[in-house]
Amino acid sequence: MKKINYFMIVMFFMCICTCEAVHLSIPKDLTVSGAYVEIPIHVSQTENMIAGGFSIRLEYDDTVLLNPEVISEGTLTQGKPILTKTEFPDDQYGGKFGIGIIFNLGQLTDGILFKIRLQMSEGFIFSPLSFVDKKSNFHSSDMYKIETSISSPLVLYHSNESLNVTYSGDCNWDGQLDLKDVLAIMKKMAESSD
Repeated sequence: MKKINYFMIVMFFMCICTCEAVHLSIPKDLTVSGAYVEIPIHVSQTENMIAGGFSIRLEYDDTVLLNPEVISEGTLTQGKPILTKTEFPDDQYGGKFGIGIIFNLGQLTDGILFKIRLQMSEGFIFSPLSFVDKKSNFHSSDMYKIETSISSPLVLYHSNESLNVTYSGDCNWDGQLDLKDVLAIMKKMAESSD
């Protein structure tokens, strides 16, 4: 009886310690073509896991980034039935664009899961871009959540006729979140109080 209990405890900890986890991110190198920007949604740390599907929700300013569409050609979801949604009136989580595959996603490898194409309005200056944390995850074939981590929010901004991307909170625009950003804020506050 003791051997069975030990075996069950060992199996329990093996299951906990080998939990599958994936990471979702938006790279900073985006493709701009005319008034459109293509945003690749990258998945990593997959360890070739088998996933049933995913649900991902993005937050951005839909008054300056318009007409979202999914591009799956040349990505990990090519040929898969992708569902999309742009309105979420009955939940408190927010987000402007939801993308998902419910069943039969299959084996995951690191790479571009899919791309989002958004049209930039004529008056586009900047927009935040992030995953909605509570609504962006993968699930197993039996619909159990797979631990999913997400990257830091980004900010898209237009300057000198080009589209730039940085992390939200990157106040000195060097592409990193560090103490230099705090110093940049303090310097700006001191200048504005003079």
